[in-house]
Amino acid sequence: MLTQLKKIQQQWQGTDQVIDTWLDERQALLVSYCQLAGLPPFLREANTPVPDFDLKHFCQLLIDYISAGHFEIFNQKANQQLSVEENDLISKINTSTDYALAFNDQYTKSTTGDLSTQLADNLSQLGQYLEQRFALEDQLLSQRLNS
Repeated sequence: MLTQLKKIQQQWQGTDQVIDTWLDERQALLVSYCQLAGLPPFLREANTPVPDFDLKHFCQLLIDYISAGHFEIFNQKANQQLSVEENDLISKINTSTDYALAFNDQYTKSTTGDLSTQLADNLSQLGQYLEQRFALEDQLLSQRLNS
């Protein structure tokens, strides 16, 4: 996901300050995700608990990223008619939004000690949703920037 992000940043960097900032937020989100999941280069011993602060920080980055996407990127054409393709992409993106919001609610409204056994599985599932989301967002941005 980070490799794909670098390609997208190179392709669109300087196109729009809002998009640049949003892609920087995506990078921060991905780095935080890799840290929580114990992915390289942030390897972690198995069964090592994730600090509450790290998890809550990740959830904040997740919500900030999703909010920026919906309110600053996707709705940029709010006064214009969206194409069928754009509506379809946004609908598919909303599926990952629902999962991300549920993940956030689950891990910010309870103590992680109660959920630590589920965290690895939930992070894995969230990672799959995020990967799909990023691909869909990139398609949407490409349509917007090339129209």
